Amino acid sequence: MTLREIPTLGIGIGYRNELRSFFDAHAREIDWYELVADRYFSSFPESADWIHSFRDEHRLVPHGLDLSLGTDEPLDPRYSREAAELIRLVRAPYYSDHLCMTQAGGIQLGHLTPLPFTRAVARRVADKAKAIQQILGVPLLLENIAYSFVLPGEMSEVAFVSEVVERADCGVLLDLTNLYINATNHGYDPYDYLRRLPLERVVQVHLAGGERHGGRWVDTHSQPVDVHPEVWALLERVVSCGALKGVLLERDQNFPSDPEEIVKDLRHAREIFSRASDTGAAAGRGAAPARHTPEIGRSLDQGDLLVGSPGAADRIAFQVAFARLLVEPQLRARFLAHPHDVARELGLPEDAVEALCHPGPDGLGAFAHQLESKRFRLISRLSPALCRLLERLGAIAHVQREFSRRRPPVESPEHASRTIRDAYWVQEVALELVQEGGIESELVEDVTRFEQALLELTTNPDAVASARSCDSLRASAQELSTAGLLDGYPAAGRHAFVRRFASQIIWVIRAIMEDQPLDAPPRHPTSVLFVKQVGLRNVLYFEINALTEQLIALCDGERTTREIIARLGERFRSLAGPPGADKTVDMLRQLVARNALVVRPSLEM
Repeated sequence: MTLREIPTLGIGIGYRNELRSFFDAHAREIDWYELVADRYFSSFPESADWIHSFRDEHRLVPHGLDLSLGTDEPLDPRYSREAAELIRLVRAPYYSDHLCMTQAGGIQLGHLTPLPFTRAVARRVADKAKAIQQILGVPLLLENIAYSFVLPGEMSEVAFVSEVVERADCGVLLDLTNLYINATNHGYDPYDYLRRLPLERVVQVHLAGGERHGGRWVDTHSQPVDVHPEVWALLERVVSCGALKGVLLERDQNFPSDPEEIVKDLRHAREIFSRASDTGAAAGRGAAPARHTPEIGRSLDQGDLLVGSPGAADRIAFQVAFARLLVEPQLRARFLAHPHDVARELGLPEDAVEALCHPGPDGLGAFAHQLESKRFRLISRLSPALCRLLERLGAIAHVQREFSRRRPPVESPEHASRTIRDAYWVQEVALELVQEGGIESELVEDVTRFEQALLELTTNPDAVASARSCDSLRASAQELSTAGLLDGYPAAGRHAFVRRFASQIIWVIRAIMEDQPLDAPPRHPTSVLFVKQVGLRNVLYFEINALTEQLIALCDGERTTREIIARLGERFRSLAGPPGADKTVDMLRQLVARNALVVRPSLEM
């Protein structure tokens, strides 16, 4: 498929779980959905299950985050393969990612980091874009990012973007909010940018609402587009070229209670898109696209965008050093105090020092803070109770600092994704600080271990497979009689286990999540059974007594229920009476109903 063969999509919105009720209630306003690709591969084992039914009724297009075309390293074959598999799964007409760097030398920044606008980088990115386009089997679109600083270069941004997409023969995903933010923050004319961009290659646009922080716009995807109405005028200009296939609204946080806020943006976008389709734009669709020649070295009067020594920031050694400065606070502090000494320590030539220093202490610090904040914001989705408890204790900033210092975001193959890795790591750091006395709260350890159990069951493929197998066996098997249960072989899979806590942890978790007081939490120890259910991040948990805990421990699939009853009788002789057959069978039925156990009629099954 070529760019011109991509079908018209219309008006879409980024698929976010927080907006599912909105999608159901306002389906007529939405023509298509954009998926954050990385959430469906290298993620939770069941993350893509829902797509199989959803794709039959809705157009889906994946949007990647971590292709990192700007990194001076080969493409990641695993990432490329998973992107191609997702494209086939959702039947996408194209794939998109960002014109930036997100990792270097095993350091996973997890944030869209700007590239130096040089010919060498443009050629390298274009070559990689060509290669990934061949792997994906569909057109690739590259998106312009918002950037708070620039690195030394020899081209304007628009010349750089144009050079890449022309050399690679790929499309453009033009983020108009990013264009407006960059133009405002860096003082250039966005309409001049559009005049110089090969608009015939713009297949899709992004619209979003940002926020002003410290006198500068930040692309937060947290507000309606009307916070900067000039973006609508930019959309009018782009659709007039006649090549645009789709408009996409992004909303990632600060989700409004009134759905009309999002509906208004969708309808405004549709009005502009439809008006252009009905007027002169239609005439341009049949014409061959003009060949665009990028203007190398044109500055667009962008002031500080053409700075420094071209080539100093092109090399992988520079990219790795720059990534380390962003994620290692102590190294960054030493560099700002003694830049030449640290540069030599990092094996960089003298001309790289100016490039590293160009963002300035404030620029480096602000961008590093954005990285840290984004890491922790994603972590809070997987460890919400721990993060909320730390906020209550006034310890969240301390844990975040220690987390950044102790666990820089280096590649970790044992974890499916960097967000899952970070969730495990912040839990480890919290436990370390409790043991060291850095956090004085007995509840932190229990809450951390509770969320560790949830994370283990939802991210472990073996646990997910065990839950599915148990559920399938339970659904297909005939209900056993009491005699059948007594002669059967109960077995607990890898999707169910028991954890002990010093507090009444389920009460504590509920109080934290409902913002209830924690002044006098129940302190008696409890045992909790965690059972992975079929479905994304679906875990059932409930308190159990000592007898149930012992019963589950004995259900290894090698003993009959009669043998288990005998063993339980030996262990609970001190009770008024050991558990009888009726009580044990009743307990087994309850555990089977909750998918914690399966009872096989024989050892051969």
